[in-house]
Amino acid sequence: LKEIIKIFSSKDLNPQIQLINNEVKDFFPFKFNIENLESVSSFNYAISRYYSQFLKTEDKKEKDLILQLKKLEKRLKKQEAQKEQMLKDYDKYSEIGNKIYENYSMLEEVLTSINNAAKQKGWDSVIKTISTNDKLSFIKKVDYKNNKIEIELE
Repeated sequence: LKEIIKIFSSKDLNPQIQLINNEVKDFFPFKFNIENLESVSSFNYAISRYYSQFLKTEDKKEKDLILQLKKLEKRLKKQEAQKEQMLKDYDKYSEIGNKIYENYSMLEEVLTSINNAAKQKGWDSVIKTISTNDKLSFIKKVDYKNNKIEIELE
């Protein structure tokens, strides 16, 4: 220990850093016969400069990972919202499908009758009949140009 203290308190101390591509590759307390050496003001500065580059690298990696994590968390929230919406839609459309299934034979009969009447008497007559017949009050809208009929089942 005495010898180390003696070396570092010596006036012959000439701290150096080795720079390669603007990166500190190594540091030395004395001048050696090595390429790319640069004198610095103190050995503490040489040590600090060498190790500080690792802190910056870690900080950059950590920032990149945090950024990736935020992106993934945002994606996860979006997917969870989509999942919730799909579950709501599933319940809604499942109920609609069940209503159609429960009333399938009646709906098939009504649609067949409407198509036959439209061919024989025309759409104006069909729409008039639907609007005046209380038994057909579940038919809310007829869009014969787009082949759509809106119904409301309870």
